[in-house]
Amino acid sequence: MKRSKVREIVLKALYACEIGNNDPETIFEYILQEEKKLNDSKESKLAFGKALLNGVINNIEKLDNMLGSYTIEWKLARIDAVDRNILRMGLYEMLFDNDIPNAVVLNEVIELAKKYGTNDSSRFINGILGKINNDLDRKNEGG
Repeated sequence: MKRSKVREIVLKALYACEIGNNDPETIFEYILQEEKKLNDSKESKLAFGKALLNGVINNIEKLDNMLGSYTIEWKLARIDAVDRNILRMGLYEMLFDNDIPNAVVLNEVIELAKKYGTNDSSRFINGILGKINNDLDRKNEGG
């Protein structure tokens, strides 16, 4: 299973947790079984998925606060739940996962937005996470 598929499953789990107030681990396992990918999944990809899911949930306040400072004209609560969770996933990876270049993360979450969001979701998410990425690059360069 590719990481992009794992990200898709994590997005579904985050959405289900937010909308249905469900347990993240239970939802993640259920979705994996529903996707019929459990038997051919590599353990490292499942670990990545669980780490991403738990990382977003455990850091949701920090992620939402940071996203809120970039969505000035939009309160985070007004943003579609799918888009909001894609933003959270992307930001979490950009901040906490040094194994994956931010450009790859941006590409992956934009593809999720194209698949699961509205017609404007990919541009919206690209705009917000692209700005954050530029600011992080400047900060890391000392500027």
